[in-house]
Amino acid sequence: MKSTTIAAISTPFGNGGIGIVRLSGNRSVHIAASLFQRTQKNDPAGVTMAETQLASHRFYHGKIIDPDTREAIDEVLFVVMRSPRSYTREDVVEIHSHSGPVVMGKIYEKVLAAGATMAEPGEFTKRAFLNGRIDLTQAEAVADIIDAKSETALRAANRQLAGGLSEKIGSIREALLAILALLESAIDFSDDVQDDIQSEAMVEELEQGVLKKIEKLLNNYEQNHFFRDGVKMAVIGRPNVGKSSLMNRLIKRDRAIVTAVPGTTRDVIEEMLHIKGLPVVIMDTAGLHDAHGEVEKIGIRKTRQSIKDADIILFMVDNSEPLCAEDFAIYSEISDKKHLVVKNKIDLSCDGNILNMADDWLQGPSVNISALNGTHIHKLKQMIWKVIVGDTGADRAVGIVPNLRHKVGLEQCLVSCKRARHALVNGMPEEMVAADIQEGIELLDRLLGEHHRTDILDQVFSQFCIGK
Repeated sequence: MKSTTIAAISTPFGNGGIGIVRLSGNRSVHIAASLFQRTQKNDPAGVTMAETQLASHRFYHGKIIDPDTREAIDEVLFVVMRSPRSYTREDVVEIHSHSGPVVMGKIYEKVLAAGATMAEPGEFTKRAFLNGRIDLTQAEAVADIIDAKSETALRAANRQLAGGLSEKIGSIREALLAILALLESAIDFSDDVQDDIQSEAMVEELEQGVLKKIEKLLNNYEQNHFFRDGVKMAVIGRPNVGKSSLMNRLIKRDRAIVTAVPGTTRDVIEEMLHIKGLPVVIMDTAGLHDAHGEVEKIGIRKTRQSIKDADIILFMVDNSEPLCAEDFAIYSEISDKKHLVVKNKIDLSCDGNILNMADDWLQGPSVNISALNGTHIHKLKQMIWKVIVGDTGADRAVGIVPNLRHKVGLEQCLVSCKRARHALVNGMPEEMVAADIQEGIELLDRLLGEHHRTDILDQVFSQFCIGK
């Protein structure tokens, strides 16, 4: 990898004020300098500079020249960042031009023609990892920063990039290494150190220094991964209970068609909103009922798929009418999902009575609202937050939140360490305990990328955009 010089357009496709073409590798300065002509005060035509004349971490003003026609492609700012003081710890060059598909494409074309290779998704960050600038959890944090859907997710990603998760995993690893050292001493010098090995102390260290710390990280994932990954919330109910009106009210614009005619919504409509920093994708769905036409049947199939995909269901009923068989049938479909009962149209309730929801299946969290007038919408948002995050999630959300890969690895490590504890408590041979401890250490090393596997790296970096 180090023998090739890669290049990519590192800014989004389209028109804009500035676009960046980035190169990394041992020939990046040579390739870019061959296309660059620096502006000189007394020479409007500019002057070509040798790559050795370009100082590191200094911007130069000039033009990118087409070497075939000697015509200027664009006026640019040109910066060299020499190894190891760069993002990849290789020689890096950035060409800052005007941003537009034609001009960016032309500069990129000439960079490739001069000897650079097209970068793969995430290849710049991959090189930063392989060259020891960051570990694998920090590399993943770069992608999380780019993809952050809320300020809370951004704060969590920045903590991970600063090494927060690496530090916690490293602390657990150090505890396991200390235990392993004692066990290996007992195995190699059984007659000399057997009396010094205290199983109870090792069990205590496993519980306090390893198991509890892993469980805390796993709990943080379960409680707070929504802040990074977002929440899918489906609004479910029979036709004409006010699902589309609620969606429009929550996103504060008329996105879904609202009429008095039942069954207006035939497809699933998705929009994004934020509730106290929590990114939520709300899905307005077709009303569930006995459909007759083919279009209605397709809409209802999509609604049922939304139920499966959702993290939380807003089960909406009409507060101005008695519950009917369709309401009970719908509840039977969503009862095993995390849900919140939304009693709509309280503005139409005669003499102010609220619909009697005393049935056993409606004893979960519920809220009375008027989607039409906006009554109690703020309370609904608070209830959504509470059902998803809980009472204390807001305090933990800015901490370290592992991603799914970390979660799986930590779960595997937890299993190995629990086996080790069981073996210690039951007086099993040190060799058995040491094997489980060693397995736990290797799993943590894999999380940090210490002993990286090609398939894991490909999976991680394939999620990056090209140019990062």
